[in-house]
Amino acid sequence: MEDRSVFDLTSDAPAHRVAYGAHPDQVMDVVGTGLESSHPIALLHGGYWRPQFDRTYLRPLASALGASVTTYNVEYRRVSGNPEGQWEDVQSALAHIAAHEGPPIVIGHSAGGHLALLAAIHRPELVRACLAVAPVTDLVAAEESNADDGAVRDFLGGPAREFAHLDPARLPRPTIDYLAVHGTRDIRVPVEMSHGYGDTITQDVGHFEWVDPRTPACALIIDQALRWAEPRHRSTR
Repeated sequence: MEDRSVFDLTSDAPAHRVAYGAHPDQVMDVVGTGLESSHPIALLHGGYWRPQFDRTYLRPLASALGASVTTYNVEYRRVSGNPEGQWEDVQSALAHIAAHEGPPIVIGHSAGGHLALLAAIHRPELVRACLAVAPVTDLVAAEESNADDGAVRDFLGGPAREFAHLDPARLPRPTIDYLAVHGTRDIRVPVEMSHGYGDTITQDVGHFEWVDPRTPACALIIDQALRWAEPRHRSTR
């Protein structure tokens, strides 16, 4: 059975929230303000781009990261058939962070991993490094497999082949530091999505263990993110 217990974890809403636009969903929760680090971290949640899923399930991860480095848990508009709006919000949020604290390490989970890769590919000046966690890397393949009952078509509002600029599989690989991690027991986003996508680490876990701070899988991504957050000249590649 799929481990979804991360949704049962309780985490208080951060006291500090930053708006990067006028819409109620154009906000970021901020944890660990005032901590010294070279780069902050930005979290992009998943949910197959659907409006009913938001950033709250990443609050435990944000709290864990916020003990060491300033962490932004990003919300963005999720309007079916308006992919450009989601992509514009991600760019605006990252630009806000970069302008105030420097380019962040971006951690994106699931559909958020897709958006994180787009940021690393199209807007590398806004991203220090990219950690794509169980990412949707191929919109055409996801559409053809009817992932999450038509999530790709709902997201895009049209055939995936018409949106090559939003499809990591049809774009050059990022030129900045990036890493994909994926569980071999993932039933939400098949591990094949990450096979062959540059540097990839797989573990015998499902979809949600990666963002559950109680698990070794999550410890792995926290460790990688914090290493990237150290002095600007350091690189693990």
